[in-house]
Amino acid sequence: MLITRGILAAAGLVLSAGCAAAAAPPTWQGTLYVSAVNAACTNATVAAVGDYWTIEYRPKIATTDPADAFHILGPRSSMLMTTANSNGKFGATGLYNATWVDGFARSVTVGPTSANTAAVALTLPAGVSTVTATTRFVVIKATIGNWFERNTQNAGCTVTFDAALIRRVD
Repeated sequence: MLITRGILAAAGLVLSAGCAAAAAPPTWQGTLYVSAVNAACTNATVAAVGDYWTIEYRPKIATTDPADAFHILGPRSSMLMTTANSNGKFGATGLYNATWVDGFARSVTVGPTSANTAAVALTLPAGVSTVTATTRFVVIKATIGNWFERNTQNAGCTVTFDAALIRRVD
């Protein structure tokens, strides 16, 4: 019986060592609140003041990491937005790349043109100057131009949102 337990314990150690997964990249998750929209957003399938959406943020921490990215899941649509600037980080102003999916599972990809602009301000805890893998909380205030621009119906829609996020423990 003792030999059997020893063999099972050794097999468990070998299996657990062989199945070790790579650490997931740090991700912050929270809630986004739409605080303002302009007149071009009046189409109810785009965005409205008072919408609450789920947001995930994956920042470019190491120079080898991909660009900063938001993944936003909303009641009417969802999007993946990344920066299009040379340093790969969201900033006070900048261009973005985005893939949007609406409630009818139609998607559109927008590229870095002067029309696809974003102003993103990250607010960090006191004493923190940049997001690191150990930053616990991030507040995001952003204004995104041409929000989910699919056609002339909502061309020029600008959405302003506030988001509070906490580092997810994976």
